[in-house]
Amino acid sequence: MQDSLGRRSASSPYGSYRRPPSRGRYSTGRYSTGTGRRSHRSASTPPRQKTPCCTRSRARCALIVVLLLVALGLAGVLVWNFTYQPLVVDFDGLVHYDGASQSFILRNLSKYEVLRGTLGADLGPEPYTCSAGDACFQWPDRASLVLRHRVLEEENVHCTNVTWQALSAEEDGWRPVDCFTVDSAHWYGGPEMYQQRWPINNGSGFLQPYITNDFRLRNFPPDTPAENFTAYGNVAERFFFSSKGVAIVVDDVTPLHVSINQSGDGKLCFMANYTSDYPGYPSPGGRRPVLQYTVCSGRNALDIHEHMYSRFYGRLNAVPDTRMLEFPVWSTYARYGPNISENTVGEFAFQIFDYNLTGSNMFIDDSWEGKYGDLTFNRSAFEFPDPSNLIRYLHQKGLEVSMWVTPFINTDSAAFRESVENGYLVRTDPNSPSLDTPVPALVRWWRGVAGLLDVTNPDARRWYLSRLHFLRENLTVDSFNFDAGEARYFPDIPYYTHEPLLNPSVYRYSGTPQQYNLILDTTTTILLIHSSKWVEMVSSLGVQTAVRTGYRTQSFSVYLRMMEKRSSWGGDNGLRTVIPTMLLFGVLGYPFVLPAPIGGSEFPDKELYIRWMELVAFFPSMHFSVSPWQFDFDTVEIAQKFVSIHEEEVTPLVLQISRSVVMGPTAARYAPIIRPLWWHYPNDVMAQTIDDEFLIGDVMLVAPVMEQGARARTVYFPGDGEWRDERDGATYVGGETRNIPVALDEVAYFTRV
Repeated sequence: MQDSLGRRSASSPYGSYRRPPSRGRYSTGRYSTGTGRRSHRSASTPPRQKTPCCTRSRARCALIVVLLLVALGLAGVLVWNFTYQPLVVDFDGLVHYDGASQSFILRNLSKYEVLRGTLGADLGPEPYTCSAGDACFQWPDRASLVLRHRVLEEENVHCTNVTWQALSAEEDGWRPVDCFTVDSAHWYGGPEMYQQRWPINNGSGFLQPYITNDFRLRNFPPDTPAENFTAYGNVAERFFFSSKGVAIVVDDVTPLHVSINQSGDGKLCFMANYTSDYPGYPSPGGRRPVLQYTVCSGRNALDIHEHMYSRFYGRLNAVPDTRMLEFPVWSTYARYGPNISENTVGEFAFQIFDYNLTGSNMFIDDSWEGKYGDLTFNRSAFEFPDPSNLIRYLHQKGLEVSMWVTPFINTDSAAFRESVENGYLVRTDPNSPSLDTPVPALVRWWRGVAGLLDVTNPDARRWYLSRLHFLRENLTVDSFNFDAGEARYFPDIPYYTHEPLLNPSVYRYSGTPQQYNLILDTTTTILLIHSSKWVEMVSSLGVQTAVRTGYRTQSFSVYLRMMEKRSSWGGDNGLRTVIPTMLLFGVLGYPFVLPAPIGGSEFPDKELYIRWMELVAFFPSMHFSVSPWQFDFDTVEIAQKFVSIHEEEVTPLVLQISRSVVMGPTAARYAPIIRPLWWHYPNDVMAQTIDDEFLIGDVMLVAPVMEQGARARTVYFPGDGEWRDERDGATYVGGETRNIPVALDEVAYFTRV
């Protein structure tokens, strides 16, 4: 603003500059007439004063003024650029972020909006901009946000790396929270859940620490319900993707909390938070939380899955034992529980073959040990007086033997004292040299109070494995079924491990946190793959090894065992959740899945048992515990029929896929064995939400009956080709929906013509 004289007013945002008033041509000075020096002028003429330098040299004075104005102008520009520039970032119309409102919009390369959300919450006044990344904002004493963007035109993908850093002390309470609206698309990936849904935003998950958990946990802690319906489960990958071709992978350095459509809010939210709540992320010495993730946009769900998986996850290093693919696995778990003995296991094996069924492996479950953690048979007269004789008998029947083991070492076992004295357990002290013996951090589990094996300790791993090798060498045990291992079972007090853990879920891995480097050229973009210490350790025991937890363990040739299911028809961890769980494991990179025992973990009704068995016959592996002959001979005949279908029709297809270009360490890309209907038809809107049908490879469509009392079901046929019913030869056109009769002893399954 200028006044009437053309002077800049003091209200300018760049500070005030006002030209000094003119001093006049003459002024009183030290050269007055009273000095005794004669003036050259008359008495009426004012005495001449010495001319100031700017008056003597107008050019020099003008130059000074100009330089001063230029300096002030440059200062104003700098102030504007670094403090007052617009708080809106737009990367080529693909990514839009407003630092003032925290609104975020993502578009694909065709400039269609595919994701909308809010980055940050409760940040206070508008931020300053900063110079990191492609865009940077800073809220003083609260947080900084850095965005890095990259377009990968050859893959029709563009990605943005988002990094929040909290700047305030933990007790101040601010945490990075980003939320995205997900009700305009269908979302996949994420955690195993008690009420598993497909897509996942058809279900709900409350904001909680995103760690591997145990939603079947009973009476632990004592004030929890028998089953935690809202907890995330044994598999919890930080990978989410949508039908619109959007994918998000959250970095391992983030102490991540996640909510999924919480109370039907239609949002997927990520929060970084260290917390003392159990279970959670214990604060590592005052570190302030970081929320870091990469969000990418591609053409569709299939393309973005392939892009993200190839950069963030490892290739399977070998196919696990194929006998467990060909023939059923039998377990003592649901049928006998802890009430097992040499006689019951031997009789169980005899009955399998007496009813003309087959088997690959006998899982001897809970209570074979004398004391949990000793890894020795209970040799009392009523339990296992001669385990060598039992194992020899099972081998004669053609069954290999797998023993149930855990990382827990109970306090009443002989192994507990040895492990404490040698520092093999997770402990309560930071390995203080003043202590002669480390103090173990005890945990409660469903079979008592125990120490937890410290798998970050090489000596502890060697000790543990040596005892398992003893069982293999001296009793000819073939393999092991590893239970627990979730981060949920870390102590609920401050604890220490041989190698520090930033994330309790990394009980299973070591290495450098993965980063998707958007700065490097795509040919040199690298992913630092984590190796799971827990799964890496147990996978060394052979390709028949089974584990029940997964976190960045896709590269190991083990079977991932599905968490036990309830003996019910519904979506409360019953039959209805089996296909969604299998589809989830597949897209997360776990193709070799040992399903939960047929019929669930209790004794089911006959119809439920039959429909469950018919479904599992089309999975890579079949898993029996409750036996068909416990019902009637009709059930046995149906079991014989579907075991035969599994061995003669499903297994050859599974083995073919296992040896194809989508499996193994040299695979050009990854594809699961059991696939959602949209996998080969990603733009088929109907296929994107179907949760009770699946594909085996790209050849077979399976539509089992999932409703009690049903003798027909609706089948949707994806794609634009034809599908042949393998029961009667009838053909159906892709894209249509038909009502198909299905008797109690049938499954509707089709092959692509």
